Amino acid sequence: MNENAIPVKTLEGQREVTARRYNLPARTRAVLISIQGSLAVHDIRDQFRGLGDVDKMLRELEAAGLVRMSEGAEAARSTMEKVDQLAGPGPSPLVLAKQFMRTTALAAAGVRAMFFVWALDRRESRSELEQLLARFHRLLSKSRGEAFAGVMVRRVDYLLLRAQAQTRNEPIVLGRQLAH
Repeated sequence: MNENAIPVKTLEGQREVTARRYNLPARTRAVLISIQGSLAVHDIRDQFRGLGDVDKMLRELEAAGLVRMSEGAEAARSTMEKVDQLAGPGPSPLVLAKQFMRTTALAAAGVRAMFFVWALDRRESRSELEQLLARFHRLLSKSRGEAFAGVMVRRVDYLLLRAQAQTRNEPIVLGRQLAH
């Protein structure tokens, strides 16, 4: 697998995020949800190392036709734009954040994540999800280590920032501090 290739969700991959037709393992699903066409294979591998063999997950997603490897940022951006046009509006960043938290918690902690997932399923707003970030971080830290937890919380925070920017029609401002 090319280290610098950029995985991009295909139309079928976009549909899988909402429809769950492929019955993907939670770890693989977490990787699929996180693919936004902006990170190279080596970056995704570094971030998701705590979930297992990321190369194998990416190969499975590619073999199923859920992702495609793009050579370079321009090709990835172009592919994402085409997929977005064909797929129409996908899940909101808020829905993606909630799905990502749920899937990642289950993939990382298994049965130990059930109380967290139960609490997560009862949250609907951005502020309610933000209130769970510290708990999400603790759960992932205990099961996969501090580094993994930090990366996953930053990914959720980015999705929550996108949700906030979308509702306010504002640009995304990165770099806010999270309380853990």
